[in-house]
Amino acid sequence: MKIKNPPIYYRDALVALTLLKNGYFSFAKRLALHALVTNKDYVLPYQVLAYSNFLTHNREAAKEYFLKLADFDVTNAFLYKFLIGISYYRYGDYEQSILYLNQVTDPGLQIDVYRYMLL
Repeated sequence: MKIKNPPIYYRDALVALTLLKNGYFSFAKRLALHALVTNKDYVLPYQVLAYSNFLTHNREAAKEYFLKLADFDVTNAFLYKFLIGISYYRYGDYEQSILYLNQVTDPGLQIDVYRYMLL
């Protein structure tokens, strides 16, 4: 199925995702922010902003976007809480890190959760 005239925010978010995947983080952030301003209910710009900030070691901004995503995209809440826990860990706030890591019960993430808790 092809969409002939997708909304600009949709196109911008998809291009931002492609830029993120290819390591162009600042361009990805810029387009994702533009898409987010246009439509605050579209999850992809939040994801692009969260991951691009996380990968560029801007843990505070990443944490904020992951917190929004955990509320907004409940099907992936465990993954977001895991990444929030890592962000707090990297930021040096170990108590908050443990609080979020304790909320992760996804079996696929448990080994990494325990590893960060031990660190």
